[in-house]
This record gives sequence, structure tokens and C-alpha cells, in this order.
Amino acid sequence: MKLVVASDERTKLTDFVVDYLKSLGHNLVLSGALGDSSSDKWVDIGKEAAFMVSEGKVERGILFCWSGTGICMAANRIKGVRAT
Repeated sequence: MKLVVASDERTKLTDFVVDYLKSLGHNLVLSGALGDSSSDKWVDIGKEAAFMVSEGKVERGILFCWSGTGICMAANRIKGVRAT
């Protein structure tokens, strides 16, 4: 499965999740602090990942931020995307 994994911060948890998903054979697009992104702000990263899902560039997205709330609110502003 092709997934976007996005975060405003790289941590041991994000590294573990990325490594685990790769070990399962998933094709990952890394965004924000995990990869290439034009911004390090959670709102921009959430929208960028959500657009990738809504435009069919990836099948699903996994988003990380400190609380998880803000990035989900940003992603949910994109038509056709539901983040929790």
C-alpha cells in the first residue's frame, strides 16, 4: 500500500513507525520533518498529506503531531478526507 507519513517533528516513535511500515512492504512518502516538505508547520504538513490522499497520490495517510489534534483539524479541512 502507498502511504504518506507526515510529522512536524522526528522522534523515536515516528522512526519506529516508518521502519515498521517499510518492513511490512509498504511504499512510503515521507513528509514534514520526516522527508521533503516546504514547511515544518503542522497545519501545512496536515493539509499537504490530506491533499495527497484526496488526489489519489497515496491510499492512506498517517499523521503525527504533539497532541494529534491540530494536524487532524488541518487534514479534515480538505474535502473527502477524514482524520482522527
